[in-house]
Amino acid sequence: MIDKIRKLKKYLNYKYITIKSRYSNHTLNLPEGTAVFLIGKIRDRKVYDNILRLIPDNVLIFSHTDKFNSSSNRKNMYSIDDTNHEFIIELDLIKEKYFSNAGLIQWLRLKHTMNEMKRFEKKINKKFKYILKLRTDWIITKSNFEDCEWDENTVYAARDHIFFSKRDSFLTLCNLYDHKDTYFANTSKYSNIDYDCLVNSDWDACRFDCLYYPLRIVGEISSSSLLKKSIIKNIDELLLYQPQDGDEYISMSRHIRNFSSEAIMVLHLNKHHKIIKSSKKYINGLLDLKRKNFD
Repeated sequence: MIDKIRKLKKYLNYKYITIKSRYSNHTLNLPEGTAVFLIGKIRDRKVYDNILRLIPDNVLIFSHTDKFNSSSNRKNMYSIDDTNHEFIIELDLIKEKYFSNAGLIQWLRLKHTMNEMKRFEKKINKKFKYILKLRTDWIITKSNFEDCEWDENTVYAARDHIFFSKRDSFLTLCNLYDHKDTYFANTSKYSNIDYDCLVNSDWDACRFDCLYYPLRIVGEISSSSLLKKSIIKNIDELLLYQPQDGDEYISMSRHIRNFSSEAIMVLHLNKHHKIIKSSKKYINGLLDLKRKNFD
């Protein structure tokens, strides 16, 4: 009974936020020179259309969605759908070799959206300075990009749902798909870590606890917050750490699947020495939950 009450409260809160967002008059106050990537299948047309409504008309959108719902009357928008020949070929590869991994498909969409943006940039002979990636099922509740400093070598994120940065850092993420073989095979193994970037990142931004850490240094840890404290405490030793035969490693996600999108995002950015900061100060919201079962 208690679980049903909790689910009902969660659902009612979701409905309130959905309605509030749908009739909100605010727009995303994005800086000049921003492109928006809108990626994923459209599960609810109203949620998708509301995202389009919140993006200013002078901001160019590159939308990579499913072929059944990709049409829109909005100007200043480039649509890419699942009928793209190159996309179909690589999608078939994912189905055969990577067991139709949904997380990997997201990064494939991102790669193709990046290619479309670069083709457009060649036409206008001008490059975008900033890029924001949104999911098609993200309900935006508030935004305030005026306070964002868009730091160099920094990606602002809410896991893999929303992320944005200056162009160069963003393109690093767009290239993640090209490293799929390495990541798919090594998600559950130790990888060299840039601990300076790790310590300077916001741990509520992404799944840092999915990475593997040397057990003999960080010790047995039971939570993400304790893990970060242990890393800070032992930072000098970790900076000098070299893997040795017989070393054991610890992760907060011991049963993670072969390709976890959130874990790979952290690993990829860390390998390229990027700091990850929380995006909540600048854009906030929640996933559309109507597809989930509240019974």
